[in-house]
Amino acid sequence: MTSNESADRRQTARAFAFLAALVAVAFADLLVFGRRLFIRDVANFYFPTKKLLREAWLSGDLPLWNHAYSAGQPMAANPEYGAFYPPHLLLLLPDYAFAFQLLIVVHVVIGAWGAYRFLRSLGLRESSSLFGAVTFAFGGLTASLLNLLPYLFLLTWLPWAFLHVRRWLTSGGWGDMALAALFLGLQILTAEPSTLVQVWLLVGLYAMHRVARAERKRDAIERIAPRVGVLLVAAIAVGAIQLLPAIDHAGDSVRAEPFAYKTVRSWSMPSIRPAEVAIPGAFGRVWRETETAYFGGIFYAPRPLPFLFSVYAGMLGCCLAVAGIRARLPGTGLLLAVAALSFVFALGDHTPLLRWLYDAGIATSFRYAEKFAIMGLLALMVYQARAFDALLDDPRRMGRAASVAAALCLAVSLGAVVFFSSAQGPDLARSLTGLGSDDVLAAIVRDARVDWTANSLRAAVALALCVAAARGRVGRKWVAVAIVSAFVDLAVASRAVAPSIEPSFYDEPPAAAQLGDDRHAYRIFPLADWYDTFGLSENGRRFAATGKGVYWTCRNGLAPMISAAWGFRYAMEVDYDRTNLLPAKRFVEVMWRVRNEAGEARDATLMAMAGTRYKTRFRDHSRATVAGMREESIEPIELEQKGTGERYYFADRIIIARDAESMARSIIAVDPGPHAAFLPEEMAGVAPGKVISWRETSRSIELDVDASGRSLLVLSITPHRYWRASVDGKPARLLTVNTGFSGLSLERGRQRVLLEYRNPVVIAGAEISLVAVLCLGTIAVVSGRRRREPLR
Repeated sequence: MTSNESADRRQTARAFAFLAALVAVAFADLLVFGRRLFIRDVANFYFPTKKLLREAWLSGDLPLWNHAYSAGQPMAANPEYGAFYPPHLLLLLPDYAFAFQLLIVVHVVIGAWGAYRFLRSLGLRESSSLFGAVTFAFGGLTASLLNLLPYLFLLTWLPWAFLHVRRWLTSGGWGDMALAALFLGLQILTAEPSTLVQVWLLVGLYAMHRVARAERKRDAIERIAPRVGVLLVAAIAVGAIQLLPAIDHAGDSVRAEPFAYKTVRSWSMPSIRPAEVAIPGAFGRVWRETETAYFGGIFYAPRPLPFLFSVYAGMLGCCLAVAGIRARLPGTGLLLAVAALSFVFALGDHTPLLRWLYDAGIATSFRYAEKFAIMGLLALMVYQARAFDALLDDPRRMGRAASVAAALCLAVSLGAVVFFSSAQGPDLARSLTGLGSDDVLAAIVRDARVDWTANSLRAAVALALCVAAARGRVGRKWVAVAIVSAFVDLAVASRAVAPSIEPSFYDEPPAAAQLGDDRHAYRIFPLADWYDTFGLSENGRRFAATGKGVYWTCRNGLAPMISAAWGFRYAMEVDYDRTNLLPAKRFVEVMWRVRNEAGEARDATLMAMAGTRYKTRFRDHSRATVAGMREESIEPIELEQKGTGERYYFADRIIIARDAESMARSIIAVDPGPHAAFLPEEMAGVAPGKVISWRETSRSIELDVDASGRSLLVLSITPHRYWRASVDGKPARLLTVNTGFSGLSLERGRQRVLLEYRNPVVIAGAEISLVAVLCLGTIAVVSGRRRREPLR
């Protein structure tokens, strides 16, 4: 090893240690003090679903089927679970709650380190690369995704992918192709489709950028286009174990039907939102522990909050980016092109484009247009690091231009402080939030003054640094202050939109103790959970108004997603991620059709069909009573027992119903009773029988039953074409019963029934991925090309 190589390694190790230390400081509440992330989907979806995945792996089974939600749904084929994402191995640590938080923090480290390595490959200084890595790891984009894990996981591998994509598309060898494909394939395993589209848009834009810069454009096209094609095929092969089952699952699920346009247009970004890229909280606080006070919510109606809680990219970095654009640094054209494309897509319904794409059948399965701001923010972060590097080369010119931008930010911030200190502050807050309480409005205005004062301080620090640069006072101390101030600025702003909570939040709530220890034996019908979707309960709104109260209400109210972490099972709940199989959707439609016309009189019958024992509803408390409760001690629901919750039972009568509509009409007309079975065709025999025992795993169901004659065994499991049934070892035909469930025709006698879930697409995808990983890994190792020289 040469002395230069040794110095490079020491420098690299020093940079990694520095970034890891910053992450540890920023997330000390999670790593040291035991607190937990909890807002948005992290508590209500990812914490329980990752635990279900962990339990499946620890049981020694493939995680093919999930019994917890909607009377059973595919697990491995549903990309939301990320069943084959390698870093999920961290979840196998003994302390699951800590392992779950560690998984998130580790990805921040991965992203920071990847950003540093990528920026160094661009030929930037160590200090400039550290500045860019800090912006990437602690910026508002990463903070927004801490509670949206598939997005976070994909984002943090992006710098590693582009480190090698860039080399492969310029002058890199097959080793770079192999590593690029492995990282891009790893992103496919996170299975966040709209962000994957943005990744490949960035690849395409960079390829076009290289062609545009080439002197001989035809030769460049002939060289680069095949390389992009090879990369795409190789990445798809790596991710086949998740991609192929996900595509197959989409055809059987709600995603097979187009979303309503109101769903697609939801969370379209307002054109004024980019102001928060440079000034955090310009339109109010996204997160408050009590009432929501995000003034920009009026532009997202009916949503009260944006999809990306923060788009803040650092005030100093934004000022430097403005200076870089004015100086026309290399890469300015690419930045503006990516930013423009990102902005137009993120605007969503605010331009005709989204409607055109929807009508053309292209955007019928995409939601939340604002997520397309991701690629623009990524391009800006890279450009900020370039601008930082350019300032070190020419501090006077870059410093003067950046000083003007910083002075403008300071003037706006001070003006806002003055405004919110005046009598007009509460009036503006009242008109934008719709809140009427003087005390609440006073608190919101006070928070606004604090936030704009903090922004004034940010702007003052940025201005001081830029003025010092304009005077040529750029040295080691200046660089150190700039990087540390950027970290403090971003970390404080980012954790404000990703707060933590005491660890007891993830303990079982008091309501769980009322239900005994046999919670795997029955399901719950979470009627209370529907209040937000259909406005069924004013009582629900009294409990779950906004802030922390929402999350304590979900936790204490045994909401269906989070409560699966404590072993509860559900049916007829809201399909939040829109991935349920179509039969489950059809049964929910029957349930609502019946409830809307017959009221609750048929609930016992519908619940019996779904194998549910309890129904939840919100307590009838006044707002004053709820306001006097401690959030953690709120008991928002009452449980009604409507039967035994038999998951498997013998039908006592058969009714012919050709479709879901005819089944609903029949139930509305006459209550058929809890053990009636609706079939689309005639079947002889409804002799009684007994289910002696049953056992479920993540890929099978075993039952020991005794039939007194020809009978129908009803299985309240969502039907799917990959279920295979056998009776005493002989293949048996599964029937669709009650629109959304399964059944078997049995002869007289005691019999062993076995249902096995076998998804051949998962197996085929696994074989393709295994071969691809082995081949690409071999290429990467054999090539041995770890290029250290910068590519300009």
